[in-house]
Order: sequence, then structure tokens, then C-alpha cells
Amino acid sequence: MQNLVSKLTSILMEPIRLVEDHFHHSQIVRGYPVTRHPFYPKILENAVDWKTYKDCGVPILGLTLAEEDAELVSIQNLNHIRKNILTMMEDDAESQEVMKILKDRFPNNTLAVSMALNNFQLGRSCQEFLPVSEFKIPDGAYFTYQKISERLQVTYYNENGNEFTAGICLYPVSPGTNTLKEDTRVLYDVLDSIEPYPLGDREKQRNYIEEKIYGRRCGLAGRRVIVYCGSQNGMMYHLKFDDNDGNYVNEYCKECTQEAKNYKWEEPKEKSVEVPSVAAASPNDSEVSLATKSSDHNGTSKLKKTEQLTEVHKDLTVQKEIEADTSSKKAEDVKYSKDYQLESDAFPTERLPCDDDINEMKDDTPEIDSEFDAELVN
Repeated sequence: MQNLVSKLTSILMEPIRLVEDHFHHSQIVRGYPVTRHPFYPKILENAVDWKTYKDCGVPILGLTLAEEDAELVSIQNLNHIRKNILTMMEDDAESQEVMKILKDRFPNNTLAVSMALNNFQLGRSCQEFLPVSEFKIPDGAYFTYQKISERLQVTYYNENGNEFTAGICLYPVSPGTNTLKEDTRVLYDVLDSIEPYPLGDREKQRNYIEEKIYGRRCGLAGRRVIVYCGSQNGMMYHLKFDDNDGNYVNEYCKECTQEAKNYKWEEPKEKSVEVPSVAAASPNDSEVSLATKSSDHNGTSKLKKTEQLTEVHKDLTVQKEIEADTSSKKAEDVKYSKDYQLESDAFPTERLPCDDDINEMKDDTPEIDSEFDAELVN
């Protein structure tokens, strides 16, 4: 009798699941808005711990955890996420700690999985990413967030008018019909649409050379796009997935074509800084040139999904400088207690202005205004 009720319930719920799948799919196609606050799935209310795994001293993989015996997510989806990340990292991650957890399994009490992209590192929670500490955050830099699907969210780092994909957060909540395959596709779309940080010559990136694609934010499309640049007619096309035949198709874009015609990469000018003079030094010895670092990061190829996603990082850790009377100290890695509440501690409500406030700002480039970000900038 119980099995019969279960089957009847499943049959009755199937139309609802189909409607929900269609709605979420339509949102993925149209694109969710970019916001100044991250999206918090209800499941994160159960978070009690945040564990990170480092590669060459840089925290690049993070797990948000519930109580130890809790099983609140889809284990099937959790394994699906783990295998996807393993495919992305297996050729590049040098840390045995990272590879062990990816090749073994994630704990069943995992609520969210976070991955920092090239030249970024994890912050204090699943949706917080920041540049590795060798790169100083300038005044006016800020973060934005975009929900890509019900199980995928992206954090963007905005600097000097450029939008960089800093990291991704995946939620292993129960998937509906055929959504695991779709989640994988949109994940790789996100990775193929990124631009390298720091900004570099797109024509030297692996995706551009081997697959004739690159990523940028298109004003006409109102979102980040994958641009196909391999046409002999000189026109640029958005690479889009066609649900009717299950393949990617090219869609001509006037803006991307014009931008490509005008595109010319110029290496950033070298900056000079003063250093203490030494005995018998000439006046010119008091200045040295610092070469601007450039990134050789490339998004994941559509045809070669195992290509490089994270390059070898230098042995750098998350640093925060706290001014005292005459000295400073580095903050240690954060370890949360059992009573840690993700939404209240990690992202205070006053962290960043909301979307409505942005439109009222006189300055078009909002500044980082949380205590944590201010400490990084200073």
C-alpha cells in the first residue's frame, strides 16, 4: 500500500516538476540578472562550517558543511559536481590534498561546493572570492553576483570597467528531469565566457588560438557571451546552444563584430616605485621598474573539457592587513565554530548597496564598502 501511494504521489508530482524544469530552463536561456548581493538557497541555513583546500598555498576549493551526520542534498548531484571539477583540475592542481578529496568523495553533509578561478582565491564563505594577494585591489573595485541556474552561481570581480569571473559556487540540491546534463553545459559556458585576470591579450589565449572563441560582456545581449571569431567573413558570432537540435549555433552580433574590428591590445605601461638608496648608488638607482603581470588563463574548451582551468599559483595565502599603533599582522585562516551562521557572519546586510541603490549613485563605479574589503584595499 505504501509503495502504491509513493508511485501515485510521484505520478501526480511529475507535471509540477516538468513545469519547474521548464521555468528554470527559460531563466537560464534568458539569463538571471547580475546583482550586488549573492543568491542564498534556503539550504544554506543549515551551514555550520566552511572548509577550504589549498593548491600551492592558495585556497581554491571550498566546501560549505552542515552538521556532520546531515544528508540534505542530492548525493547523485554532489558526485556529479565532484567529477566535473575533477575533470577541470586533474591536469593542473599540484596539491595532493585537493586531488584526494576530488578523487575520493565529498562529505554527505556538503551544502555547497566553491571553486576559485585563475588568479583568484576563496574568501570567508562559499560565495566570496578575491584576487590572490600578489594583486592589490584598487579603489573603486567591487563584486557582483549572478545566478546562472538553480544550482550554479557566479561571483564577478569588477575593476576599472572590466568584469572578471572570480569563482563559481555549486549547490547539490535535488535536480529535476535532465537538469544534471544542462548544469554541466551551462557550467562550461560560464568558463568559456570568462576573460583572463589580470586582463591580457585575448589573441594569445588558448581558446582563441585553438577553438577560435573568446569571452566578453556584450551590451546588446546584456550578458557575458562566447564569441566565435573563426569566420572568414570577419564577422563575430555568439556561440549559443540550440535546444531544438541539441547543438551549438552561431548568432551574428553587430556589437561584437565592431568591437573586434577596433580591438588592439596594448601592454600596460611599466610603473616605477622608489626604493631606499644604498651607499655609492647613483641617482638613477633609486627607482626600479616593475613589469605588469599578465595572465595566460584560458576558459575551458568546448571540445577539450579537460584543458587547463587553474594555473600553478605562487605560495600565497589570504592576507589582511590590520593597522595598529606602529605595527601590522597577518590574519590566520578562518575556522568557523559550530554556531557559525553563513548569511549573518559571512555576508552582512550592509556589505554592499542593493541594486536599487546602484541606480541612484552619482558615481558610476561603486566602491567596496564592507570592512573586510576595505581592509584588503588598504
